[in-house]
Order: sequence, then structure tokens, then C-alpha cells
Amino acid sequence: MKSIIRKILNKYSYFKLRKEAHLTIGANSVVNYRSFDLQNNKNCRFVIGEKSLVSASFVFEKEGATIEIGRNTFIGGSVLSCAEKIKIGKNVFIAWNVTIFDHNSHSLNYNIRRNDLPHLFNGKKTWEDVGISPTIIEEDVWVGLNAIILKGITIGKGSIIAAGAVVTKNVPPNTLVAGNPAQIVKDLKYD
Repeated sequence: MKSIIRKILNKYSYFKLRKEAHLTIGANSVVNYRSFDLQNNKNCRFVIGEKSLVSASFVFEKEGATIEIGRNTFIGGSVLSCAEKIKIGKNVFIAWNVTIFDHNSHSLNYNIRRNDLPHLFNGKKTWEDVGISPTIIEEDVWVGLNAIILKGITIGKGSIIAAGAVVTKNVPPNTLVAGNPAQIVKDLKYD
């Protein structure tokens, strides 16, 4: 197993991830990450199920953040920014340039937001006034090119997120949503 992971990740990154994050990659999975940023945070979890192909940038914003990706899942060159939890089910297809958040990134209060940049330079950003809520993508979902999925969203099983959609509220199972903000376009019927 270690030799497979070393082929996927360069040696420095592999040892850093094993030391600072709980890394689990399932059998026959390939991870070609564009960047893997722990933001000096420890005790983060990164789990990928078996037979998945993942090519993305991963940002762990806070200590203890968790990204879970199910088996037989494809993620193109996308960005997952996690402060608490992002969970992606099995048999999910996520196209290129998709962005998934579980947080608002910054406070709505500009007086607090003013301090974000200096704190980012020293790695001690405050999260006390930032909205954070887990984002869940259930199994058999297809997310189209350039979609954005915001915090606290659950995308139901078998749903499709159209290219360029901005998902701001939960998506029921077996529905197609499109637009900004994403709206239900069609109920999907499966045999």
C-alpha cells in the first residue's frame, strides 16, 4: 500500500500528510492533487474510498477538518475548502473547476474581516464569527463543470447539478438543478 501511495504523492507530501493528517486512500484509487493545504492545522482527516480518481486542490482550513470521498468517485480539477466536514458519497462524478465549501470564508462583519489578511500571513485566522456547516453530496450525484456548492448544503442521491450552477440550498434526491441560484429544472425518473 505504501508503495502505491508514494507513486501518487511525492515523498515529502506523503510523509507530511501521514504525520499531520489522518490519510486513508482506498485500494486502486489515484489521487493527483493540485495542492494540499493543511494551513498548519493538525488532526485533519482525509479519506478516499477504493477505485476513485481524484484530481483536486484540498484546503483544510481548521484543525480537525474532515474530507471524505466515497468509492468509485471521480473529481476533476476542482477545489474543496473545508473548515469542518465535506462528505462526498460513492459513485459521484464531479467535473472540472467545481468549488465546494463548508464555510463562508470570512465574517460578515467588516470590522472583524479587516484582521483576516494579517492573520492569514501568520497562520492564525480567527473563525469565531464565520458561518460553518457541513456539506454533503450523497451517492450517484453528477456535478457539472464550474458549479459552486456553498456551505451547509445536502445534495440528494441521484441528483444532477448543471454546469455553472450556484447551489445555495438543499437539492432533493433525483432532481436536476440549474442557474444562479440553482433552481429545480426537472424531476429525474430512474427505472
